[in-house]
Amino acid sequence: MGLLTDTNLDHVKFDGASGDNALLCACRNGHFEIARFLCSKGSSLSLKLDDNSTSLMAATHGGNLDIMEMVVEQCPALLKQASINGWTQLMIAAREGNYEIAEFLCKNQDTDVDQQSANGENALMIASEHDHPSIVRLMCSHSRNINAVRKGDQRSALMLACTGGGEVVKILTQFQADQRMQDSFGLDARMIAENGGHTEIISLLD
Repeated sequence: MGLLTDTNLDHVKFDGASGDNALLCACRNGHFEIARFLCSKGSSLSLKLDDNSTSLMAATHGGNLDIMEMVVEQCPALLKQASINGWTQLMIAAREGNYEIAEFLCKNQDTDVDQQSANGENALMIASEHDHPSIVRLMCSHSRNINAVRKGDQRSALMLACTGGGEVVKILTQFQADQRMQDSFGLDARMIAENGGHTEIISLLD
């Protein structure tokens, strides 16, 4: 390790697929001690990859809360950064079902829970589509607009949930998600559930 840090590792790509340098590799793989060591040797947590993703996003993939806290403490501005396709670390946590990381991010005032990606998705939609009930409840409790829709098919979190599990639909209806909204095909939540044969979900809708 000491020999490696004799040179500037910030610009050496260790992972050809992702373009990660040593520090980003450590963050992405959840290796807190290695990440802390590299930071102590001058590696920068503020570097970005070509797709504009950051060390905080890499740490979210790694799922290590200690690394997340270290990154936010040293580079709080990264909380407001998004990748080139508009994805944020909260969206990543929502997709991967990591409640601990999502909760940590939501507690920070610089996290915009309702921020939407380039195609209009937000963390609530992503958690709903991937059937993560605990994160859906967390997002609903922080969201200012649970009826936001993504671009293209114009589907809301509730509509996306109607192709998955009933628990997410139950949570969204408890938070008064609009059941009458229609997507770009003229379908509302109940119609989507009916088309998919989701009888449990149909029973939960008005």
